[in-house]
Amino acid sequence: MSLADELAAFESMSIGALRSRWRATRNTDPPPNLSKWLLQSTLIYDLQAKRFGGLSQTAERKLVRIAARLEKNPKASALEGEQPAPGAKLIRDWGGVRHEVQILNEGFAYSGTIYGSLSEIARAITGAHWSGPRFFGLKDRRKTA
Repeated sequence: MSLADELAAFESMSIGALRSRWRATRNTDPPPNLSKWLLQSTLIYDLQAKRFGGLSQTAERKLVRIAARLEKNPKASALEGEQPAPGAKLIRDWGGVRHEVQILNEGFAYSGTIYGSLSEIARAITGAHWSGPRFFGLKDRRKTA
């Protein structure tokens, strides 16, 4: 069966069939109140990860850190203290204009120029002093406990 056929099969499965598939592929019972959509999504991810590979160990560790932080303090910012990887893009709409910043190994690319910090870019965009990480949503305004 092709991957497309397997993925399509999830659409017609009942919640009971999805729970059975979960048990068969994950060797555990699914959470009792998990919606049909979440069951399907998780099983589809599992299938694709098995075929093409899952998350890298680095990504898994990062998600575990974020989950632990949010479990401790649900009001905390998910990205607080996390650095985006080189190649990631930060996007911020300001003054009706979409601004995109590419994270480089050393510095940040914005509008054809390389900058040393996000704060320099935030200042170029707004004309005012801003914390660059805060401006681009990497740091929450609230202090977390």
